[in-house]
Amino acid sequence: MTTVRVDEAVRARLLSLTALAALVGQAIRVDELDQGENADAVCIVVTEEFAESDLQGQSYLVNASLDVECYSRSRTKSRQIAEAVRSNNTDPGTGLAGFDGNSGKGAFTVLAWRGRSLGVEVSPSGEGTGRFVCTDSYEIQYTRAGH
Repeated sequence: MTTVRVDEAVRARLLSLTALAALVGQAIRVDELDQGENADAVCIVVTEEFAESDLQGQSYLVNASLDVECYSRSRTKSRQIAEAVRSNNTDPGTGLAGFDGNSGKGAFTVLAWRGRSLGVEVSPSGEGTGRFVCTDSYEIQYTRAGH
């Protein structure tokens, strides 16, 4: 059975957002940024996945928590990138928040936007990198492949 890579499905959705493309181009990564990547960028990190079981113990639906980290040398721009991810700068939003469909890499539903945190990126040596990070947290759901 093939497992849905929900992070890749989310990445495919983000690559289709015009407002986000205007800010970061194709710099949308899964799990970690490319080494030495200094431009504005987005990183998708799945932080938790757990199966929803029915009364027979079958688990076809998976709930997942994921963080979308938005990096920039400007705190304001890191927030703009996060807002482009969330809403695609439209009203009502056509971004990740509230998405329910197929991204071309897999179907998923965004159940909730959980909130936003702001920080400064720190290198493994503990020094600041000069980049700000704006992290939005989402709860999503998808069906296991083959079900």
